[in-house]
Amino acid sequence: MAGCLMYYLHIREVAMNVLIIIGIILFVLWLLGFIFFRALGWLLHIALIIAVILIIIWLLRSVFGLF
Repeated sequence: MAGCLMYYLHIREVAMNVLIIIGIILFVLWLLGFIFFRALGWLLHIALIIAVILIIIWLLRSVFGLF
């Protein structure tokens, strides 16, 4: 039973790491697009919104222990 719990906690930690990596990548892409590709404004803002949501979810789960 303890093995299942450890496996679950490991999977959850990996999922949180993936969320924060995706959020950071989207934020960097948004920043680069904002600087170099001004014509894609709407798409860049969608990427920023998704990145911020993923970072907030990561903060709530990892740092504050919610969910």
